[in-house]
Amino acid sequence: MIALYRSAVLSVKVVIAGCGDIGEALARHLKERGDEVVVLDRDDRVCERLSRMGIKAVKGDVTDPHLISEVGVAEADVFLALTGSDDVNLVSAILAKHHGAKRVIVRVENPVYAEACRMVGLTELCSPAEATALRIDAAIHGFKLADIITLGERYVDVEHLEVEEGSELAWIKVKAAQGKLPKDCYLAFVASRDGGVKLPDPNLTLEPGDVLVLIRRRRG
Repeated sequence: MIALYRSAVLSVKVVIAGCGDIGEALARHLKERGDEVVVLDRDDRVCERLSRMGIKAVKGDVTDPHLISEVGVAEADVFLALTGSDDVNLVSAILAKHHGAKRVIVRVENPVYAEACRMVGLTELCSPAEATALRIDAAIHGFKLADIITLGERYVDVEHLEVEEGSELAWIKVKAAQGKLPKDCYLAFVASRDGGVKLPDPNLTLEPGDVLVLIRRRRG
C-alpha cells in the first residue's frame, strides 16, 4: 500500500524508478490528478508508451548516480523505488536520499532487504504482496478495505493498542481477541515487540509488547 500524503490543493513532484505494472498504474493515476511525474526505466518501449500518455519518461539505469541527479530528485517531493528487484530498489533509494529527495518510498519483498533499508534510514517500505494479502483478508472478513483506502481519495483512522502483561489480550489467540477490540475496528496487522510485522492469523497468539494496528472507517 503506497500512501502519498497530499494537500487538498497543491500538486507534488514524484519520481518513479521502475515502471512495471505498479509503477505505470501509479504514474497514470498521479498524472490524472495533476501531479508532476517523472518515470525512470531502462526499457525503450516503456518510455515511449508513457511519453504518448503525456508522462515524462527518462530511459536509463535507476542505479546510475548521474541519472538520479539529472532528473531533479533534489526537487522531488517523493521518490519511489518500484522495480521488481529488491537490491536495485535499495541502491536507487539510497542514491535518491543522498541527492536530497524529501521522501523515499521503497518497494521491498525480502525481509533481509527490508532490514537493510531500515539500517540506512529508509523506513517507508511497501510490499505489494503483503498489501494484496491484507486486502484479500479484509474482504474475506467483510471489511471492505479496498473500497476505503485509495491514494488520497478516502481515509481511515488508524489506532494502536499495545498488549500489556496481565491484560485480557495477553496470551490469547487473535480469533479470541476480536470480540475484545473496540467496536467498528478491523485488526490490520500485529507489530511484534521484536520489530516484526504479522498478518492477523486467527491462530496467532498475542504476546505482551505486541502492538495491534487497528483501522476504522473515518466518520463524517
